[in-house]
Amino acid sequence: MFSIEFSFLEYCLAGGALCLSVVLLSLLLPRLLRVRRQVMADGAVMASVAETADDATPYPPVSVIVTADDDAWNLSTLLPDLLAQDYPAPMEVIVVDNGEGGPSQTVVAQLQPEHPNLYLTFAPSRSRNLSRKKLAVTLGVKAAGYEHLILTNGNCRIASPLWLRAMCRHFADGKDVVVGYSYPAPADADDPRESRGAAFSRVRGALQWLGSAIKGNVWRADGNNLGYTRSLFYANRGFQSSLNLKYGDDDIFIREIATPENSAVELSPESFVEELEQDLPRAHRLDRIHRDFTARRLPSGPRRWWGLISIVWWCYLLVTAAVIVVGLPSLVPLIAASVLALITGLTVDIFWRRTMGALVSRKLCLTVGWFLTVHPFSTLAYRIRGRRARYTNFTWTTEK
Repeated sequence: MFSIEFSFLEYCLAGGALCLSVVLLSLLLPRLLRVRRQVMADGAVMASVAETADDATPYPPVSVIVTADDDAWNLSTLLPDLLAQDYPAPMEVIVVDNGEGGPSQTVVAQLQPEHPNLYLTFAPSRSRNLSRKKLAVTLGVKAAGYEHLILTNGNCRIASPLWLRAMCRHFADGKDVVVGYSYPAPADADDPRESRGAAFSRVRGALQWLGSAIKGNVWRADGNNLGYTRSLFYANRGFQSSLNLKYGDDDIFIREIATPENSAVELSPESFVEELEQDLPRAHRLDRIHRDFTARRLPSGPRRWWGLISIVWWCYLLVTAAVIVVGLPSLVPLIAASVLALITGLTVDIFWRRTMGALVSRKLCLTVGWFLTVHPFSTLAYRIRGRRARYTNFTWTTEK
């Protein structure tokens, strides 16, 4: 039962399991640490700003564009938070209503007497051959009075009065594109929070594009928390290359205008934006389908690296199982494989949990390994679903 006489095959399998564990950790942990360290570094900078009474940073004037889809239920909270930002330079808030206009107009009208820097415009309700979001953003850019723009949505919540400083400090450093981060939350406190599977998938996706952006390869952004200059928007002729798509305003467009020299990532907790969703599962499903559709026009390198991590993880599991089966009836291989699996699994779980905490996500308790195992099947299922509904990703004109 505890024999230590093993065959050459058993030694090879045991060595393979150990090597795969080392390769897995060497691929995964740096990507987790990269994002978490950026959150900590940016947080330290903003903590210093909060403690300094005389911030000498030359903040530029900025236009905050809020695209709203019948979000009057949240605008009455969002707009006062925006207008009360601790920002030492001129700023204006432009609400682009993508809905019927009545409720949003009422909220804005109530605030305008005390805030002359608050404006409202409308996206034509009969526009069908353009993406509604892209049209709203374009109208907001045209209405903006300043060169530097910060974009968010009407269903978002700004928790910190230093949010605008956190995003615009990179404009002051000469950057033209600022990539921020947002996380979902139920619109009603009584609604269920994000599922564990959705939290894992969302953070895994965020680690892909945020990790690449930190290294200078910006190929996606978060439309709830994004900044760029009006000059870049016009130089790129807006969304001209993706007008036939409903989506792509925060990935295809950003890929076109961002370079390692002109872009920056802001991940301080003060810069985080909370996206309020009335149906979190549905929002997650739609986002995964839409992202998968536009991904074919984006660089595949970061996704391939994460695909390699999945392959290494699966190989590790299979080789570990082979060590146990081939080693029977001796229990020594079982014990050795279990110890290695415990060390590997706990290391991955601890680092992943800390990163999820830094990104304000629901933490996973000893289930990271399970979600790493099943994620390729989940991705395949969403890809099949997206193929079936691919025409819904195009504008009305293309569908005809």
